[in-house]
Amino acid sequence: LSFYAKEHSIQGPEGKAKASRAFFSYVDSLHSDIQKDASLERMSQHYALKPEVVKKEYYSRGSVETSFTKQNSQLLHAQKRIVLSAELRAMIAVLANNDCFKEFRSRISVEELDDPLAQDLYIALEESYREGSMSFESIMRKTANPELESLVAKYIVSGEFSVHFKQIIDDSVLLIKRNNLEKKRDSISNQIRLSDVRDREDQKQLDMLLSEKMHIDLELETLKKGKNW
Repeated sequence: LSFYAKEHSIQGPEGKAKASRAFFSYVDSLHSDIQKDASLERMSQHYALKPEVVKKEYYSRGSVETSFTKQNSQLLHAQKRIVLSAELRAMIAVLANNDCFKEFRSRISVEELDDPLAQDLYIALEESYREGSMSFESIMRKTANPELESLVAKYIVSGEFSVHFKQIIDDSVLLIKRNNLEKKRDSISNQIRLSDVRDREDQKQLDMLLSEKMHIDLELETLKKGKNW
């Protein structure tokens, strides 16, 4: 085992695959299944591989390299934690109940979303909606993101977004609109603070900013009272 590990360098999946193939030739020479299983177990421990994967590959003689590469890729993907933001939560709820997308798109545009993954789902839903093909496969194919597809599938299968989904969507829309208005208000407030009024034109610009801020404050107050829909 050490010889094969040194000869093929088992730091990466390709090296592990080559070393495993070489060791499989030795396992073939053993007469009993008990000896073969014991040898495969030792190889699994030595090369830091899953015993069940090694045995399956040995007995099926599939593509060891492909399997180990996939295994390594899955481990890397598992390390990438996707944060379920309010925006992404809303998009998953819409996808799980995609007959709501027509109404949702009338209330929220993709430009109002900050989460890149939520944007990806929105764009995929929009394209599928225009094509008239709203199947899960069609939508997720457009994202070309296996990690996102796995996350979405997990929540859809769990049924979490099949109950009270309209409330989830409504709450998320409220939060998205509020966040956007607050960012806009903060930007205007900053401009007001930096204003240097020296003439009528400056005063006119300042009045416009104050008026816009007042309008946003009213919109935020309306949102807080839940009267926006």
